[in-house]
Amino acid sequence: MNTTNKIYEYRKKNNLTQADFAFDLTRAGLHCTKSDISRWERGLCIPSADARFIIADVIGMSDYDLLVDIIANLDYLNYRNKAVKKKARGASNVNTG
Repeated sequence: MNTTNKIYEYRKKNNLTQADFAFDLTRAGLHCTKSDISRWERGLCIPSADARFIIADVIGMSDYDLLVDIIANLDYLNYRNKAVKKKARGASNVNTG
């Protein structure tokens, strides 16, 4: 299970709003807003690796699960970057004449 799912589950289990959770993270040393929490939960962006260490500490996520999540996201980003580069190469090879 990834960090974003765990954030949502933690919030619901502890009856916290996104603003409450953002406040808890800010107290723990990670300045964020309820908008950040919303974007993370909806998968619009992912927290940085540094941010995930603080999040993991606050929600009680194991170090192992945290590292697996970070590696999975790195693998996904690597795959996405390769696909974008491949698509860009293909577009530059298109003969327009």
